[in-house]
Amino acid sequence: MARVKCSVIDTSALLAGEQILNLVAGHLFTTEQVKKEVKSMECTLKLEFLESKGLVVLKAKQNYLKKVKEALGPASGKLSTADLSVLALALQLREEGYEPTVLTDDYAIRNSCNLLGLKWKPVRYRGILKTVKYVIRCKSCLRLFEENYAKCPVCGGEVEVVRKR
Repeated sequence: MARVKCSVIDTSALLAGEQILNLVAGHLFTTEQVKKEVKSMECTLKLEFLESKGLVVLKAKQNYLKKVKEALGPASGKLSTADLSVLALALQLREEGYEPTVLTDDYAIRNSCNLLGLKWKPVRYRGILKTVKYVIRCKSCLRLFEENYAKCPVCGGEVEVVRKR
């Protein structure tokens, strides 16, 4: 059975307003967290316009947020709550029989889509050229870890998220 195409938009796509309608395939979705990021009158008007054109605002299920965080590992720390919700909703829609494409100009979301096997399209700016992976590095002993840790499991030092070389 053919999957129904849909588009999931993040805040950067929302800021483009009606321009994104040319990119939309099928149904148009966003998340409650993206809607909460809308503060200015201009953005509120763009959101209302897109809702009048069929934009559906959903809340991503918690188990999909957990899947995103687990799959991205340390890279999930580079994303906002709204960003994570967009990725979780795209995964959720894929499992519900849709073929989602994330519309975004956010490089961190594009990178995460590549890591999660999700399709994405740029809205106004060129796409990314390569996918970046992240690891946890201890600031004291400089050891690298693929898993997320709040503190270094070896020396107990403070950790940070860095690009994997």
